[in-house]
Amino acid sequence: MHVSRPGPCAHRYTNNASAKRGSRRAYVPNRREFGGYVATSLLYLLQSEDSVAFEDGKQVSAYLPASDELEGYFRFDSGLTRTPALRAGAIGAYSICLPGQWKEVPVSNAKSGNYCQPRCDEATTEVQFASALSGSVQIIIIPTNKLMISEKFPTIEAVGTLEAVLNAVSPAITGSVAVEQEEILSKQSRNVAGSSYYEYELLTPFAAYGIHNLASVTTTQNYVMIATAAASEKQWESSQQELRTIISSFTVSKM
Repeated sequence: MHVSRPGPCAHRYTNNASAKRGSRRAYVPNRREFGGYVATSLLYLLQSEDSVAFEDGKQVSAYLPASDELEGYFRFDSGLTRTPALRAGAIGAYSICLPGQWKEVPVSNAKSGNYCQPRCDEATTEVQFASALSGSVQIIIIPTNKLMISEKFPTIEAVGTLEAVLNAVSPAITGSVAVEQEEILSKQSRNVAGSSYYEYELLTPFAAYGIHNLASVTTTQNYVMIATAAASEKQWESSQQELRTIISSFTVSKM
């Protein structure tokens, strides 16, 4: 195996917000201020053009089949034609289970990669769901060559260790900046049907979608695929087990 990088997962996925790291630690808001930031962000989400399904769409219980394994949850299966990346055969089909009151939030062309698949070289969002009471969930893909991985169809272990993979993809998880070591509450590797999934729990004050973040990370074809959940402090207090169940239900089919 040849990997064109000085160390495992040496190249970090970045976005524009990451450039602000130099000022990141200059000021640390208190919990009340964090609450204000989260409330403002949620209001923006509710009022954005991409949130029609969140406000007016059907709850997933109205159109998704009930999960056979999880009572009260409904199974979303992507199929092979739902998104540009799936239609291009760039990734395998994936599934995730959600409580019945959750709703799908439309993904804009800019976030979905509709304009560049199957040759996007940035992170793109496949699908996203939200609940005003519980938080939000996204499925995100990142090309492995963006992480300086030259091996074809790598496993998540070939991409890097638990630590190296998180260092590389955490800006995509937070929607903002890479996580610091002290913001990692837990990390583990889990095997599901012969495939490994790296799982993380993060407490990241500067995350764009919520201070609490959960993620499950694996590979499909030449992409890293991430299921990530985010919640504010208030949402987390009442829904953390719900969010853990959602993320642990995430699976990707082998191709």
